[in-house]
Amino acid sequence: MAGSVKQEPRGGTGRASRAFQQSLNDLSRAGRDYTLISVDGSIGGQTLDAYRALEKRRGRVKACELTLKLLDGYQAAHYTTLAKNPGQASFLVGWLDQSHWQRARESLC
Repeated sequence: MAGSVKQEPRGGTGRASRAFQQSLNDLSRAGRDYTLISVDGSIGGQTLDAYRALEKRRGRVKACELTLKLLDGYQAAHYTTLAKNPGQASFLVGWLDQSHWQRARESLC
């Protein structure tokens, strides 16, 4: 699809795209604020329209902040799932404590 983010193997942008789409659905208040979208990993017109509707409903900065909070939660859940594997458990603190993410987040909203 032209203008969409292609899903990549092993997570890549696909995992992030699906998390973004899921966050939009979660923030829509079960479709009351705007139409629910497909969580398919392809960022296209429907996804962008949903984000614009969220911005219109909550304001640009609050929409960004709420979306990032949910994305952080999804990412933490993913990491804790990975850390259930004993070979990965020792990495959990490092994954969660990456200071460059915080610096990047501060410039987004």
